[in-house]
Amino acid sequence: MSTSLFATGEMEKVVLAMINHTKDGTGADYSNQTLTQKAKDHDTTKKYVDLVKDRVIEELANNSGNLKALKFDQSKRADNPLYRYIQKKGTYPKFNTWSDSVGGLRICVNDTWGNNVKVTDYQFDGKYFNGNLHFCIYDHFGLDKPDVEKFATLGGFRAWFVLQHYIQLKGVYTPFPTLMEFDIPFSGRVYTWEQG
Repeated sequence: MSTSLFATGEMEKVVLAMINHTKDGTGADYSNQTLTQKAKDHDTTKKYVDLVKDRVIEELANNSGNLKALKFDQSKRADNPLYRYIQKKGTYPKFNTWSDSVGGLRICVNDTWGNNVKVTDYQFDGKYFNGNLHFCIYDHFGLDKPDVEKFATLGGFRAWFVLQHYIQLKGVYTPFPTLMEFDIPFSGRVYTWEQG
């Protein structure tokens, strides 16, 4: 079902590898270069990455290049301006278009659970700054009740749901985290009075 209906080209190999990873039953993290590249190149990912990148540059420019201005504390996230902005303006990447459905991204990832963004290789000379944003977008390869209800007419989805949720199997086919990690370079300059 997965390759005949929901994946083509390179993504056929990816979905089969993910099924085999499910069969292994380890629940260990999974990543795949092809999957990461397809997700990174997706319009929803690009839009989200651009929003985060532009806001990081803005925050650094407004805070004299001080990287500590971006520090995220989970317990104080409601007070973090960067976090609030992204939550208000951003939409996490989703892979649920028709081409995603037949191309393989939807069955492999569909909707993302969340992401982490870290600044790496940061350099600041007092006026100009640059570095990389390391994105880790993640999901889990599993089904919940709404998923199986949506695709209940397909036996493969019913079987997948049963393997994942049937108590007698004792979690052997547990969903595993799917990680898509990549770096995006950024650069900017601090705001000065002369700039107006």
